[in-house]
Amino acid sequence: MCSPNRILVESDINDVDKCSERTWDMLQIVAQVKGWNIEDKWVEEIEEGKWGAVRKLEENWKAFKRGNHVPFEQQDAG
Repeated sequence: MCSPNRILVESDINDVDKCSERTWDMLQIVAQVKGWNIEDKWVEEIEEGKWGAVRKLEENWKAFKRGNHVPFEQQDAG
């Protein structure tokens, strides 16, 4: 039910040596639930329709970092 452009993954595990592994676990769960593939190689220039989970979440992070978010209710109306 979550909008695909609103998803971020993180781990709040308190052991820094396990954060990457747990974040990868979350990425795999999100990809499975959303039906997204996970890239097995990185291509710099790729059209949006071919993005995998890593690229989609990277773009979500960039948008989150930029700020100025449109409330979800207004996204559908505009």
